[in-house]
Amino acid sequence: MKETTSIMQSLNKSSRSAAVLYMESVLARGHTLAKFLLQHIKLQDGRVMVLTSDPLDSAEVLEFESGHFPQELVPGTVGGVPGSISPVVDSDDQLVELIRELLGTPDSICIMENPSARADWPWLQRVKSFAVTHESEVFHLVFSKDHSQQGIADAIREARRIPVFIGAVGRITKEVAKSIQKEKTITTTDLESVAETAWLVFVGAYDGEGYVFWQKNSH
Repeated sequence: MKETTSIMQSLNKSSRSAAVLYMESVLARGHTLAKFLLQHIKLQDGRVMVLTSDPLDSAEVLEFESGHFPQELVPGTVGGVPGSISPVVDSDDQLVELIRELLGTPDSICIMENPSARADWPWLQRVKSFAVTHESEVFHLVFSKDHSQQGIADAIREARRIPVFIGAVGRITKEVAKSIQKEKTITTTDLESVAETAWLVFVGAYDGEGYVFWQKNSH
């Protein structure tokens, strides 16, 4: 895991309102977990912050769908054709640490939606993270007992898509966790339970460079 250099920024009142609206718009495009988060989480309450690799000014912080840290082109392959690509900086290191800290709570779980994968994709047999299905939907899970830095990083890497990436940390009983691990499926009831107990919700932002996240005041 690389050294943490990312920046968490607090928001003023107007920026906070804009960030809440952005989170709501991303969640509205999500799957079953996202729908439950919209129902059960009051984004207007709690802490709303942004996470980026470097500080953003007051105008940039509101441009949630734009990247702000262009990198020099490097050799790469696009569509099988050699060429040049621009790397995307990210703030995954600090998101991993935040999730890892919260997963230290007993019975906690982190769930990330994979917006483009489908349950019948053979690719799911090769993922490094723990992937489960709900009907045709795919989710990547990290349980409290398995909250290693690498495990969380793998889940983020395999679940993340642009422009929609959604995750949450909540609670689930040990019995339910065992059932999910055995069956590799998660029920509607289980997803709603995580949403009801969530104390961290995060969505991708800044064209893959960062995140906007909500955290319950009591954590």
